[in-house]
Amino acid sequence: MTTKMHVSGLFLILHLLWSNRIFAETSCHTAKAQEAFEHDTKVRLSHLTANIKKIRKDLDKLRQPASDPESRTADELRERNIDYQQLSEKAEQITSLVKDNGAITAEVMRGHGQAIEQIHLLRNRMNSIVSLCRGNSTVECPSEIIGKDCADILRKGGTYSGVYFLQEKPGSVPFPVYCDQEDDGGGWTYVHSHVDNVLDFNRSWLSYKNGFGEVNCNGGGNFWIGNEAIHAITSARRYHLQVDVTDWSDNTGYARYTTFEVGPEDSEYQLHVTGYVPAAEPDMRIGDGFFGHNFGHVDDIMYTSHDGMNFSTFDRDNDMYQYDCAHQDGGGWWFNRCSAVNLNGRIYNNGFYRATDTLYGFDNAMIWGPWTGLWYSLKTSSMKIRPATFPD
Repeated sequence: MTTKMHVSGLFLILHLLWSNRIFAETSCHTAKAQEAFEHDTKVRLSHLTANIKKIRKDLDKLRQPASDPESRTADELRERNIDYQQLSEKAEQITSLVKDNGAITAEVMRGHGQAIEQIHLLRNRMNSIVSLCRGNSTVECPSEIIGKDCADILRKGGTYSGVYFLQEKPGSVPFPVYCDQEDDGGGWTYVHSHVDNVLDFNRSWLSYKNGFGEVNCNGGGNFWIGNEAIHAITSARRYHLQVDVTDWSDNTGYARYTTFEVGPEDSEYQLHVTGYVPAAEPDMRIGDGFFGHNFGHVDDIMYTSHDGMNFSTFDRDNDMYQYDCAHQDGGGWWFNRCSAVNLNGRIYNNGFYRATDTLYGFDNAMIWGPWTGLWYSLKTSSMKIRPATFPD
């Protein structure tokens, strides 16, 4: 069931993003100006470097004694001394200028990178909003209610499951999420959904940082809301996690955890997940995947546990393996050596697959080890979080 929002509500949401659109345009303009300045600075540095080499060469000549010392007159010595002093002063000025320009160039490059990253984030979020709001004069979603998480949205009157907007903090860019307001009283914020291979989950660090995919008004689709967003939400207070999975016989199951938190980027988005709670229904219990799983080797649980692991992508290897789990398994995740759980792995139709079906011969499917075992792919998976104090 979804809520309806008329054009006025849609305009409100787009208005909230308008200032960020302007910021994005300004950032683009700034980035172009920085690129031009950086190029000009590099040219100037090149000329200055050439001048320094020439001056040093001249200084070396001046330091060499004349072939016939007795032939040097007092006037020649005075002139050479003046030339030497002038060239030395010029060399010092140019050297100082080069150092100053080097610092400016480094600062420009840092600012340019930050601007590009912000533009990338804004573009992704604007595209998500456009895809949701494109078309009719009245739309079923998203709702105009904005909150810190879906529990906050529920308190504000967003009682139907559907797409709403979260704003991590005042002034930040709102972004769409799917809220489950039905399961066990609602208040669940979806942070991940993986239902098919239409969207490639083998993506870069920046892509996982900012989020990717499109949130579906019916709760499906493929998306990762972004490690920055997950960190911002889960660092504010303690959250519960629920993982829902489906196999190719359409059996469903879930697992809950009483603590779920993702650290900041300088911790490599380290995962903290503890307090496994099995499903209330025995036939829906899937086991404690994040604890690790014994696939048949004595050290499997130690090597496949996920609590305390850092996030890895193909271009940022933070796992405990001597090789690269994210590269081999084809998706970003909190790998150990490598995993009992990988909800960003590849989906194989009908579940079963072989090493010859994979790119590198490794078990790279979307798995929940205690439930699927090896060489069996889940059909769908999702992750949703809710404050531990809910419904307070």
